[in-house]
Amino acid sequence: MVNKVASSILFLCASSSGSILSTGVCELAVRRGGLVPYEVQAAAGQDGSRTVKADLDLDGSDEELRWSDPGSTLTVTLTSNSKKFTLDHKRLSVVKYDSNYYFVTTRVESELGPWYREVFYLTRTGFVRICSFDGKGQPP
Repeated sequence: MVNKVASSILFLCASSSGSILSTGVCELAVRRGGLVPYEVQAAAGQDGSRTVKADLDLDGSDEELRWSDPGSTLTVTLTSNSKKFTLDHKRLSVVKYDSNYYFVTTRVESELGPWYREVFYLTRTGFVRICSFDGKGQPP
């Protein structure tokens, strides 16, 4: 099943600087439990939201990533250009892999599938999908 899923992976790599991102996060995203060790852990506030500060746009100032739990809406305002970006999805995870933050969404039609997964990266112009794939059965 992994070989079939891996063959259907679509890699769209981009970043604000135009360099190609590591495909390692996409390779992990297709494996069952592959991203679990890289999920960002943050204590939930009273409203259920989680917050992490990190310099996503590499301008020397930390942005505030805020997402609800269980992840459905992620918001971030970049300090470099004051642009606010939102990613809405019922199942959303924030992952830190290879010193970069990624945002993983998963949609499952039923317990037996089909399922769909997308991995995003944030650039100065917004969220960019770097890979997506789908499958039957339980999601990885």
